[in-house]
Amino acid sequence: MATNRIGLAGKALHKVIHMNPNDTFMVICCGYGLILTGEFNTGIEIMHSCIDLTPSLISKHHHLPLVLVALHRAESEKALNEAALFNIPGFFWSPLLQAVALIHLGRLHEVRNAYARVLELKPDFAHHAQSYIKRMVIPEDLRKSFFTALGSVGTG
Repeated sequence: MATNRIGLAGKALHKVIHMNPNDTFMVICCGYGLILTGEFNTGIEIMHSCIDLTPSLISKHHHLPLVLVALHRAESEKALNEAALFNIPGFFWSPLLQAVALIHLGRLHEVRNAYARVLELKPDFAHHAQSYIKRMVIPEDLRKSFFTALGSVGTG
């Protein structure tokens, strides 16, 4: 059922792009959405073409899908850099994404520091990690990799 809804969302996003190809803000948002549905390559191509046309479009929020694509492609250093740019005050996802990238890089001391920042922002995260991560709209394979990565260092 969820897979069907994700497929429908992807089709709708492609339709919006087709209807509004010159609205770079709308198109970049659709590229973002396509990444969240698992269409990594198409979504990132669309986002990069919009950013190339209108660099001022990129905001902190637009770094989230760039982190996800980098993690999907196993480009951990790039994911770490994008996660740092996604830094939104008071929002625990940036240090969490940084921790996941650092785990993949094998930089365990830094993982503990990033995870400590997660706990500062979300003190109950250790007890509700699965619930919080399940709520994030991301492709299932990435969600599973988050659980695996965090579990591998005893933080998940």
